[in-house]
Amino acid sequence: MPEGYFNTCPLCGSKDLRVVKEYTRHHLVKCGNCSFVFSHKIPSDSELAYVYNTFFLIQQSVSPITVKRYHELLDYFERFRKTNNIIDVGCGDGYFLDEAKKRSWNVYGTEYMESKVEFCRQKGISMAQGILDPQNYAPDFFDVVVSIEVIEHINNAKEEIKNFHRIVRPGGIVYLTTPHYNSLSRHVFRGKWNIINYPSHLSFYTKRTLRRLFENSGFTLQRFATTGLSVSQAKLSLGKSEGRKTVSVSDTDVREVIEGNRALQWGKKLANFVLTAFNLGDTIKAVFVKK
Repeated sequence: MPEGYFNTCPLCGSKDLRVVKEYTRHHLVKCGNCSFVFSHKIPSDSELAYVYNTFFLIQQSVSPITVKRYHELLDYFERFRKTNNIIDVGCGDGYFLDEAKKRSWNVYGTEYMESKVEFCRQKGISMAQGILDPQNYAPDFFDVVVSIEVIEHINNAKEEIKNFHRIVRPGGIVYLTTPHYNSLSRHVFRGKWNIINYPSHLSFYTKRTLRRLFENSGFTLQRFATTGLSVSQAKLSLGKSEGRKTVSVSDTDVREVIEGNRALQWGKKLANFVLTAFNLGDTIKAVFVKK
């Protein structure tokens, strides 16, 4: 392969890379040894700058439902609180860390865009710009490392996970979410699945490949779920929605209807139980513990 392409699998090092025909325009290959699916093309700085400067603008607020979900997650994190330090790697606009700060966590974040770094700093979040640099923190400094919808943007995550291992204490955790390659949505929409989107999304995980990535770096899997089926992503995959505003409203409306109806809430729990049991949900949600 020419310069700017992976010649071997970033996860296991195998040279057995097989083109995924449905996603050739996104440069996807699947490793014949470990089954990891990723873009073998490495995007240029200009390609990445276009994506981040166009689509990752500052969001001025989050919904009350999202805040409620944040606190449910923070309730779970309480059992791991010892150093009182938490970091959100790729924290976006810092709204999750805002809620953690209200609960007396010492909050840290990283982000690429200078505007987001400054926005978070103004809210009292200790920020670092760029990729996670473990030299910025003492070893074993954090109880919890959070990585929400970030790892799919990275071609080679092995170094990232090793850095997580350096900064989280033994017995501490990494909480991670990422799109699920084996989801029902991908099987239904196949080549039209909107989540496959070069150069924004570069790596696609399953339980098997994500577990391998973390266990090879000194973690053990504690919790794993695949949840949700996104209405907005389905509309985009079918070409029935135009513009980010329309997409956002679609998912928000669904969440609000479910949140206001107890029967629908139980239905959602049942659906997520089934999606996890059959490994078909749109989103992987996993907790890994440092040995």
